[in-house]
This record gives sequence, structure tokens and C-alpha cells, in this order.
Amino acid sequence: MRRTNLLALLGLAAFALGAARCNGDPASEASAVRPLFDGLHAPDLLTEAGALELPPSLGGNRFLAGWVPWRDGERVVLAPQAGGARVEIVHLAARDRRLILDLLDVPGEPLAGGVRVRAGEREIGTFPWRDPLEIPLPGDLPLGRVAIDLLPVGAQAPGVVGAALRPSLPAGPLRIEGKDLVQAGTSRAEVVVRIGTETDLIGTFVPPEHPEPDQRWQVTLEREDGSNIRRFDWSASFWNRLRGERGFRLPLRGATGLVRVRLDAEGDGPPGRWRNLAWAGPPPPPMTPPIADLTPGPPPRLVVLYVFDALRADRVGF
Repeated sequence: MRRTNLLALLGLAAFALGAARCNGDPASEASAVRPLFDGLHAPDLLTEAGALELPPSLGGNRFLAGWVPWRDGERVVLAPQAGGARVEIVHLAARDRRLILDLLDVPGEPLAGGVRVRAGEREIGTFPWRDPLEIPLPGDLPLGRVAIDLLPVGAQAPGVVGAALRPSLPAGPLRIEGKDLVQAGTSRAEVVVRIGTETDLIGTFVPPEHPEPDQRWQVTLEREDGSNIRRFDWSASFWNRLRGERGFRLPLRGATGLVRVRLDAEGDGPPGRWRNLAWAGPPPPPMTPPIADLTPGPPPRLVVLYVFDALRADRVGF
């Protein structure tokens, strides 16, 4: 009986070792490898936060646009413009929340007028100005960055000295180290790239040595319209803990144009590592040499240069 159990354990270990080898770093199978984090495509690193940062913050939890700042002693006060103002939150889990605005010198009784609120392109409601102003947000808002529009109604709107989101999920480590992404807690990293030829996303997920039971990591490839292409996930199951790190290769299945790579983590615990994330596929075709016998036309009389600041390519069209 003991010998049978020993043989079974040896067979199980051999299977796990073989699976680990089969799931090893797949970069050697590619004819051309280009790192996902190449310094040209800036990743969007998102975590939830309890407090919204004042301008000019570029994070995902911030006062965004339509605010006029002024000082009241040591405090910065933000006055919403009559045409409306906007804040932005990071929403990474389907749960109800409250956006809380701390208003400047507002008595206990509501002021005349109010504020109309829209979140994620949907109507939330109209609320009287009172301090603090608590705005309920539904849990089925889109995941990621969510813009919330505040449109004053009636009388002049009071100044705002701070804003908070309740509840907010704790953020774990989220950082880029060379070609790798270190990630834990409730967090999301997104990279949007333009794909012109058939290629695969490759890499290896290295779990923490002692993951918590509810921890999970996932990488998803999406088309420009948000539809799913491929997905790989790692959860702290018995088999995954036994196998350890896992390599993956996610073909794009003919998808071209703008492609979004989304890396998500959830659950409190030690961080995992996405190692050597890269695009692998045939090398790009050689460029056609210029035709030498073309005669240049007359020089242009006017050149118009458009500069778009802080616009993401996957959010706007031509």
C-alpha cells in the first residue's frame, strides 16, 4: 500500500514537472519578439482610492475638468463651473458606492438649487446642495476609469474642498519592472496597441510562494469594440499551486487594429509577477523602397499641426 502511494506521488510530481516544462517561457518558439512594455505604449495603472486628488493629478481618482480653484486660507477650494464639472473614479468591482463631496461653509439646511449627476453616460439623479453631499453610485458602472459629471442646477453652486469614495477596495503593489508587471490586491493594468499583422501575446505568470485562497490574476485580450479575443487566468487552486509558474500564448485570432491588453488582480495577499510579456510572431514585412523618379510637387503654403494632449487612442476615432 505504501509503495502504491509512493508511486502515485512520484507520478503526480512527474506530471506537474512536465506540465511546468510545457508551460515554460514560450518566447523561444517565436521568430520575432517585441516586449509589451516597450517604452512607447504607456500602460494605464489603476487602483481604487478613498480620496480624490486635486488638480493637476493625472491618476484615476481625481478632480478632472470644469473646476475653478481659489484659496480659502490654507485650503484649496474648487468652484464648479456653471456648465458643469467632472470628477473621475476608478471602479474595479461591482459594488454600490457613495461619492462624498465636502462643501465649503454650507449650513445644515440644503441650499437653493442642486446638482444633477451623471456617471458612465447614465443619469444618477438630482441632489440638493448639503454638506456633506453624498451621491449614491450603482455597482454596475463600467469597470476601470469612470467619469462623473456634476451639473449645477439653479442658484450658484458652493465651493468643494474635497471628495471621497466609499467604500474603496485596498490597493496592492502595481508596478512595472523592466519587461515584467508586479501585481496584487485589487488592481488593473491596461495597454492599448495597434496591431497590423498576426501575432501572439506570450509570457509567464509567476505566482507568489504562498498565495491566499481568494487571490486571482487574469490577462485578457480585447478588440477595439470591447469584445473578448482570448483570456488566461490563474487562481490559487490546489493544482495551480502544485504546478507553480505557467507560461501562456494567446493568439490574436486575426484581430488587427487597436487591441487592448488588460491585466487584472483581485484578493488581498502577496504579489504575483507577469514575466517577459511580449508580442511574438513573424517579423514585420520590409518597407517598400522609395520610388526615385517621382517629381516633388510645389511646397505647401500652409501646414496645420493638431496636438491632442491626454487623449487615448482607443477612446477617439479619426
